[in-house]
Amino acid sequence: MFRRLREFFKTREPVAQRPRLTISPDAVHDIFAVGDVHGRLDLVREAERKILAQPADTEKIRLVIYLGDYVDRGPDSKGVLDYLMEPLPYPFQRICICGNHDDAFFQFAMAKSFDKRWLEFGGDATLRSYGIDSSYVLQTSPDGSELKRLMKLEVAPAHLMFLKNAPTSVRCGPYLFVHAGIMPGVPLEEQDDMDLMWMREPFLSRGPELDLTVVHGHTATQEVVFGTRRIGVDTGAYMTDKLTVLHIGRQGVSIL
Repeated sequence: MFRRLREFFKTREPVAQRPRLTISPDAVHDIFAVGDVHGRLDLVREAERKILAQPADTEKIRLVIYLGDYVDRGPDSKGVLDYLMEPLPYPFQRICICGNHDDAFFQFAMAKSFDKRWLEFGGDATLRSYGIDSSYVLQTSPDGSELKRLMKLEVAPAHLMFLKNAPTSVRCGPYLFVHAGIMPGVPLEEQDDMDLMWMREPFLSRGPELDLTVVHGHTATQEVVFGTRRIGVDTGAYMTDKLTVLHIGRQGVSIL
């Protein structure tokens, strides 16, 4: 199913290549990488309480990087987007990378045609968070026209703009942060956005095969995975109640 969904979303109206950010490590004191959220606003709030409580006497930026998948499956996608659009107190700064579920939501909302596969991909939960019962609406309007009308009324344009502008990668010194992975051995400037948002194999087995360490989500595991030059931090928050925060600091890498 994963492969069919990837190909489906790849054929939708494309977004121009998303931003890819490079940040000087000299400007950053430390980095907190947060795994896949999937509508769990409660866990986001708790994770940021932990992050903000970490002591440091610094004027440098303390970077909080969310690795994508803010929507779908969990109970409060709308609340998560509202929350993530609000700034953190200085010197903390938040960057939200685009996940495949986030891109799928954006593509579905913007498409002129209707295809219900996103709803089966977890999108039904996203719409419920906006007060839309997709199953009920499709019983009376199976062509999706009424569902599209309700989405235009209920989904804030600011949420769609947030998803449209979300980057697919952040590079900071020896670390690359992406949602899913990269194509092993391919220079970063030649990587495809779809791979950054959807990749599993061969990346999970081989690692990046570049001179950097990739921090990613997308592939849920019970514990954080320290693989071959990769660190996977998706611990399936919407099912496990466990939203992982990886801390990259002057003393090395740790889990909050």
